[in-house]
Amino acid sequence: MAGFQIGGIVSGLETDKLLQQLMALERQPVVRLEQKQLDLERKADAWRDVRSRLTSLLNRVGELRTASTYTGMKASTSKEGLVTVATMTGAEAASYELVVEQLAVTQRNTSGRHGDIKAALGLEGDLIIADTAGGKSWELGLEAGDSLTTVMQKINASQAGVRASLVDGHLIITGEDLGSFTLADGSDGDILSELKLTENEGMQVRAAQKAQVFIDGVKIESDSNTLKDVIPGLSLRLTGEGTTSVTVSQDTDRALAVVKGFIEQYNSTFDFISNQLKYDVDTKTKGTLFAEGALMQIQSNLRQKVGGVVEGLPRELNTLIQLGITTGKIGTGTAATGKLELDEGKFLAKLKEDPQGVADLFKALGDDLLEDLTGLTKSTTGIISGREKAVKDQIGALKKQMEQWEYRLEKKEESLVKQFTALEKALSQLNSQGTWLAGQIDSLAAGWGYGRSN
Repeated sequence: MAGFQIGGIVSGLETDKLLQQLMALERQPVVRLEQKQLDLERKADAWRDVRSRLTSLLNRVGELRTASTYTGMKASTSKEGLVTVATMTGAEAASYELVVEQLAVTQRNTSGRHGDIKAALGLEGDLIIADTAGGKSWELGLEAGDSLTTVMQKINASQAGVRASLVDGHLIITGEDLGSFTLADGSDGDILSELKLTENEGMQVRAAQKAQVFIDGVKIESDSNTLKDVIPGLSLRLTGEGTTSVTVSQDTDRALAVVKGFIEQYNSTFDFISNQLKYDVDTKTKGTLFAEGALMQIQSNLRQKVGGVVEGLPRELNTLIQLGITTGKIGTGTAATGKLELDEGKFLAKLKEDPQGVADLFKALGDDLLEDLTGLTKSTTGIISGREKAVKDQIGALKKQMEQWEYRLEKKEESLVKQFTALEKALSQLNSQGTWLAGQIDSLAAGWGYGRSN
């Protein structure tokens, strides 16, 4: 009770200290409830960690079950700087010789030099940009107040297949979607001359040219440096002139990285769950989620999924063991923990032998894991969220109990204070009465001629 001080003035007792000791004994039930609350909060944190790790494992399953992870191809070149190659669906393992004779360039018209690029040009009329090959044209209306900068902006906003820029007072018009184009004055005026887009005004023109490349001796010409339909499943982007070879092969590196990533996350998750469930017989300590049946079932299901036979697949390839993914070899100690171990050599050999079979196995296994892990990790209806809610409800109930106890303890302390106060008052009264009685006796003795001996 704040501010209470009896002090044992009459009784000589250390009343404050005695009161604290009595209240400490009374608070023992609250102390036990507080410890239970801490244990439950650790459980709630542990369940959140379990859900987080299972969610990370679920994210790994996405790539694991994608067919292109195992059937995808990659391309390499013997000389850098000439061509970049992207593989797509339909690419086949092969080698090609490329001789790039010239790169495609688009037309570029560079005007004569202007002075103030922000000054009004005083032009009125239409600037016409026409596609030399397709016959399509665009008319750009110019007004008297337009500057060279405004003209550039209007060209870029026209979607005419060209790009305009300004460099040191020169208006540069470069073909983008249009390989070659023509410029014309739609008003029979002096627009091109005023824009210095005529030879008399110093305009320079770089003519468009096609890309020329020989692929295994076959000549290919293209308006663009990107060739998409020449070789099935490949997109070639020419970047330089010269001779190189392109080799297309199975992309085993990607498949190996995806499988390793899954195994790493699986082992991390399995380890964490094992630590939560463990009991150390030597130290008599147990994990935060020791004996949690739901977590034991989750771990058991994971172990069965990755270690069992995948239904619906041919016997030749329906288990991870056949891919070199096991729970360890005898003597390695891995089997004792249930973690996965990868034999890279065996895995790569099987992947090269039957990439589609490997893809089918991981697709089927991934589908099973996707369904199970999604059900476990749903934030509102999942099994783990249910366990988290149950723990939170228990914490809430404990808090209510502690509030009730605190109220009772407050009343108990008030009662003890009153009792100790009453005790001090009673002793004080007794002392006063004793003093008065002694005084009376002394008075009587004096009257009789007797006195108390000292």
